[in-house]
Amino acid sequence: MEDRVLENGGKSPFTAYRLLSATFNSGLLGVASGAMLLRRFKAPLGLLDLSMMGAATHKLALLITQERVTLPLRAPFTKQSDHGRTGGHHSEPKEHGMHRALGELLTCPHCMAPWISLGLVAGHVVAPLPTRAVTTVFSVAALADGLFHASRWLEASQMREKHELNRLEADQRREEELRAVQVS
Repeated sequence: MEDRVLENGGKSPFTAYRLLSATFNSGLLGVASGAMLLRRFKAPLGLLDLSMMGAATHKLALLITQERVTLPLRAPFTKQSDHGRTGGHHSEPKEHGMHRALGELLTCPHCMAPWISLGLVAGHVVAPLPTRAVTTVFSVAALADGLFHASRWLEASQMREKHELNRLEADQRREEELRAVQVS
């Protein structure tokens, strides 16, 4: 597959990008055709369905592109650098051509999101009930992530306030000790 040299000296797999774009667009056309043939989407999706699909897409994109559990999925197309449990890991695309293009796709949550949303919408057209179950699971997981991050932020805010209060109290004690020394 053709790689093109970029201005910064890197290489970009243009032929692989074209093939992936054609595949995505074919899938999009297939979903639209299926919706027409099956007479689905007589009305736009409701706000709840859109929200759940959006949350599920977000969670799945992060899960596929960044989590340890999906390393085997990314491994054929990426290089892993593991920095230990607290440092996390980092996947980078490897090689060139289609391997590189797929590595880029599998390491970028923003790039994966359209593919995931295409799959969820296709599922909604073909099998709405099972797809709703899947989107519910991953929407709930995304909500739990949001609550986890909110509680961590709240805990960190409380710790900052506690440290600031301790610092102010220590400053106040030092000032009182200084005054006591000056008076005597």
